[in-house]
Amino acid sequence: MRKTKLQFKISFSIFLGIVFFFPFKAEAAKLYLAPVEREYYVGNTVIAEVRLDVKDECVNAVKADLSFSKDNLEAVDF
Repeated sequence: MRKTKLQFKISFSIFLGIVFFFPFKAEAAKLYLAPVEREYYVGNTVIAEVRLDVKDECVNAVKADLSFSKDNLEAVDF
């Protein structure tokens, strides 16, 4: 009985050590804007494509928060 408890404690400790202290690898995709034009003037409408570089990975959903200064830029349509 004592041997079983000791084996359980050791196994559980190893499991917790792996789960909490093992470094997990996290990879992120690159989200960027790809405008067609390179020169911008005040009052002009600019079309920018939102692109996602996933480096040969398959993606079926994306959640992103885009933030910008409302004093300098206005979103017209999505």
